[in-house]
Amino acid sequence: MKIIDLSRLIHGGMQVCPCDRQPVIEQYATTDREGVNVKLVTMCTHTGAHIDAPSHGRNDRPSIDQIPVERFIGAGVLIDLSDRWARYEITPEDIRPYETLIEPGDFLILNTGWGRHFGTPNFFNHPYLGREAAEYIASLGISLVATDGSSVDAAYGFADATQGGDKSFEEVLHSIDADNVKNDAHNVFFEHHMLIVEYITNLDKISRQKALYSFLPLLIQDADGSPIRAVCIE
Repeated sequence: MKIIDLSRLIHGGMQVCPCDRQPVIEQYATTDREGVNVKLVTMCTHTGAHIDAPSHGRNDRPSIDQIPVERFIGAGVLIDLSDRWARYEITPEDIRPYETLIEPGDFLILNTGWGRHFGTPNFFNHPYLGREAAEYIASLGISLVATDGSSVDAAYGFADATQGGDKSFEEVLHSIDADNVKNDAHNVFFEHHMLIVEYITNLDKISRQKALYSFLPLLIQDADGSPIRAVCIE
């Protein structure tokens, strides 16, 4: 058995969506002072490798704590799109060659090759799913879609945004090229009660087209998403 870590190291100053706050990790207690080491961590629910619950898009949809734990572990089909270019819109034709491998309830793992740009503004220029591709994926009975990009949707409007700082989510949205930050795929998937995983890495280390994946979130009350320790088990 081979286990491949698909997670991102969480640390202060790491790249996150410009709308989110960078994580802050403080030494809350020490062995010298209190007799134990304890860290205090402050971060957004979409920090690093993370999962989106349907409540990320609408209040009347399930949050992380309302989703059965078995939904986060399952067989996944790896789609190789690593030869595509910046801002490429993924179409149904890109997915169809893998259709015979997909069974209802499976995960779909998108290797855009863009994980190598993590930490740079170019990371947000990754290939993305258009509405037509998202609807096709949903029609296959897929239960979760994961990507090594920052989003399953177009996010290249964030490429020129300033990372970090004290601007609010709303202030950042008003300062970016908002027309090029889409939610089409998110909306389609959430309508079908599907889950979304973003910011994963090391997909080039996976040798099997179909393998077991685990995207377990923290059990946070009413959470719209959660950082995850993502792994592939071959």
